[in-house]
Amino acid sequence: MKPAAGFGRVLVIGLGLIGGSFAKGLRASGLCREVTGFDLDPQTRRLAVELGVVDRCPETLEEACREADLIQLAVPILAMERLLRTLALLELDIERIVLTDVGSAKGSVVRCAAEAFGRNLPRFVPGHPIAGSEQSGVGAANPALFRRHKVILTPQTDTDPGALALVDRAWRVLGADVEHMQVEHHDEVLAATSHLPHLLAFGLVDSLARRHENLEIFRYAAGGFRDFTRIAGSDPVMWHDIFLANRDAVLATLDEFQADLDLLREAMVEKDGHHLLGVFTRARAAREHFGKILAGRAYAEDEYAAALGIRIEPVAALRGEAPVPGDKGIAQSAIVLAALAEGSSEISGFRAAEASLATLQAFRDMGVVIEGPQQGRLIIHGVGLHGLQAPPGPLYLGGSASAMGMLAGLLAAQRFDCMLTGDAALSRQPMGDVVEPLCEMGASISLHDGHAPIRIRGGQALVGIDRSHLQQAAPALLMAGLYASGNTRVSVVARQQGKLLGGFGCPVRIEAGGLALAAGHALVAQRLDIPGDASMALALAVAASLAAGSELTLEAVAMTPALDAGLTLLGRMGANIRLLRRGYVAGVPVASIAVSGAGLRGGDVPPDCLPIIAAELPVLLVAAACASGTSRFSGIGALQGLERLRLRYTLDALLELGIRVVVDEEQLTLEGGALAGRKVAANRDLHVAMALCIAGSHTGGGLQIDECPASVRDFIELAERFGMNIKTEAGL
Repeated sequence: MKPAAGFGRVLVIGLGLIGGSFAKGLRASGLCREVTGFDLDPQTRRLAVELGVVDRCPETLEEACREADLIQLAVPILAMERLLRTLALLELDIERIVLTDVGSAKGSVVRCAAEAFGRNLPRFVPGHPIAGSEQSGVGAANPALFRRHKVILTPQTDTDPGALALVDRAWRVLGADVEHMQVEHHDEVLAATSHLPHLLAFGLVDSLARRHENLEIFRYAAGGFRDFTRIAGSDPVMWHDIFLANRDAVLATLDEFQADLDLLREAMVEKDGHHLLGVFTRARAAREHFGKILAGRAYAEDEYAAALGIRIEPVAALRGEAPVPGDKGIAQSAIVLAALAEGSSEISGFRAAEASLATLQAFRDMGVVIEGPQQGRLIIHGVGLHGLQAPPGPLYLGGSASAMGMLAGLLAAQRFDCMLTGDAALSRQPMGDVVEPLCEMGASISLHDGHAPIRIRGGQALVGIDRSHLQQAAPALLMAGLYASGNTRVSVVARQQGKLLGGFGCPVRIEAGGLALAAGHALVAQRLDIPGDASMALALAVAASLAAGSELTLEAVAMTPALDAGLTLLGRMGANIRLLRRGYVAGVPVASIAVSGAGLRGGDVPPDCLPIIAAELPVLLVAAACASGTSRFSGIGALQGLERLRLRYTLDALLELGIRVVVDEEQLTLEGGALAGRKVAANRDLHVAMALCIAGSHTGGGLQIDECPASVRDFIELAERFGMNIKTEAGL
């Protein structure tokens, strides 16, 4: 009896490593009525049955094909043409049978199939598993060979959807990660990523082996030579077949590589170290990114990890003195401005977060030479305001809405077209509030249903505008204002970025209610040490203020407008806070913050203050929840996008902790008191997670926080230095 939703009878022709592993895996799945095999070698047929790779192996191809529902063609690429002609002569019921294959050159296979059968086959689904092993033959058949490996299917426009779904499911049953791709695109990609490297390895080893000093060359070859040329030990006959089958795509890729090689040679002849450094730094960054993709990670491993669970126990007092990790927002802005500056900027104190690393890669893709990061240090060789080059493809910005906004404003003024993309979370965030005012300046930008990807058409002349009332768009408009004719006026919420612009040599006037910028000022390279993260500092200032007996000092913190306003509010609520060792880093004010435990009482936040502290609202709400008396936050109706989400996440958690909250259209009223609760969720938001950590240290019996982003580990490490008792999920 046929198993439910199974594959019926499956035939695998060619029982080497790939075909044998496919057959053995499907047989083990139990979803097939029968798995039949066929191979020209009698010994292989016998071993396939003895080893349990297939149920049976008929002696003739005609018998093997009888009653087959799915036929997998797993023979060498140049043997495929002969096999397809033979199958055509057998007069198979090709309206019923599904055909598929495993060849690495799809254009050749598709052509051969059409020629053999005299037409395109709607139930032929070409496929290519990107997997292998140093072992070969049916004895090496491994049902787990394809697990977590890519399998690319290349259906054509007339491919039967049912046949495609069947082949797709067969590979997924084996644990493969299945993708669909056009035939031509597949052959171009594989020519670049697989076929060309093998061609170069074979050619290099052969070239060196034919020299008279080859003995010395191979005797003293370092590990790098062995690593690079390892693939030259592959099957010569198989690769001979592949190169002939995918000849056109390999030649096109080889020509492109030859042109790049000529540029490298010219750079060496001309002693052009800048060009060499650009190639080497881009290659290193690309290789590291490639390695992380293979390991299932993103730019920064912590950012891509699963959400954490955190357990916080009550704390008596916080004590100590320590520097705060570098501010991610300032680092991101510094990368952008350094790339646009004249000369080389040196940036220290860089934290390798997803958003910052994605921004680095975006500028590398636009021709900026960037050294590092190494031990928190970057050297960015700026190209000037008009030196960016068209990237080879879309620019990926991870989950950073701020990076996407800044780059949208910057790229709106460039001469080339571009597209900005992000991860799934960023693609859900509305970007209309950023894009619409840029279009009013003259930019040509389109969105997908109000969200990323953002498509930007270059070559547009921008005109300055006054949008000082818009908060979310301010950083983007400030970047566009560098290129716009006339003056650009933006919201005061971009004050930090404005000061950083001033530090790089572009004067930004701070006026009542906004910032004013005139275009035409070149940026000058800087040396700067990224000051401490303002959000972390404010959270720890709240924690220390609430714990009697606390004495802590946070060193070299970026005094952002949000932190400045937040500390002022805490002072009005009774906090004992002093600013020490004030100074400036590239125009950004910095200071050390000393906090003594004092207890807090309720306070009021006026509507003109709320836009400034919006990003820090979660921790200030926790401060109000732990204070005595009533606090009022006015102007909440102006909150946008992510800020509104953070407010909702924080209020949901505070309600779980027993805090009384009343919200109307413009004001939030909160009654402080004892926190009582066992479990809340941070919804993967770092600001909410830090705020709830502070709440947990003042909750009777402690607090479990679920759905924390892995990036909260930096905050946990710093908080533990001052005495907070926090355990991550792994330690629970």
